[in-house]
Amino acid sequence: MKKLQLNKDKCKKLHFGHKSIFCPKLNVHGSEMKSSDNEKYLGNIISTDMNNKKMVESRANGGIGINAQIMSLLNDISLVQHFFKIAKLLREAMLINSMLCSANAWYDMSESNIRSLESVDESLLRQILNAHSKTAMEALYLELGCKPIRYILMERRINYLYYILKLDKSELLWKVFLAQMNNPVKGDWYLQVMEDLKNLEIASNFNEIEKIVKITRKMSFKNLVKNNSKIAALKYLNNIK
Repeated sequence: MKKLQLNKDKCKKLHFGHKSIFCPKLNVHGSEMKSSDNEKYLGNIISTDMNNKKMVESRANGGIGINAQIMSLLNDISLVQHFFKIAKLLREAMLINSMLCSANAWYDMSESNIRSLESVDESLLRQILNAHSKTAMEALYLELGCKPIRYILMERRINYLYYILKLDKSELLWKVFLAQMNNPVKGDWYLQVMEDLKNLEIASNFNEIEKIVKITRKMSFKNLVKNNSKIAALKYLNNIK
């Protein structure tokens, strides 16, 4: 409450969709609330044009700095035969978890958004292997046994779906999911996660995933998603090769 009273400039109004004369004027501490086109909230940048570009750019820029930290650690410490194993652990713990924080709830991710994140990841893999700039991208992943970010995103979304389906039906998150399922619109999270289920060959429709969730424990389901993700990623990389 003190922060709200002392920092009224932090309160911003974001308008989504078409402008309307019926939109009310919002006030904060007796003054009209300032308008904004995008704001950072819980690590994500929310834009009124409902585009992920600014958020992805922010995450990618942060990832470039993390790459420098990882390579500094790898070069400063003598890891001998453990070099590549430690490099992969640092990639997962520092780069992937930082860039993809809360990514399980992202929606309408375009191919260009995903490639922006993957290019940062590939830059790190190239440095770890000391590979030439012309080395094929798929060779970097196959040599180190790493999955492209697109498949990590699929994993996280599907695991989040498992969490949603286990919720009480009175929960707001479940109601939002149900609304998307009953009235899907292009770019919705529901359509995205159903496409992920098909790509990883886990289920072809919602009834199938419901049955799997009912009879599967959390860790067993995670292992199923992880294994199918590895297989799908390997097929994807071999096709590119």
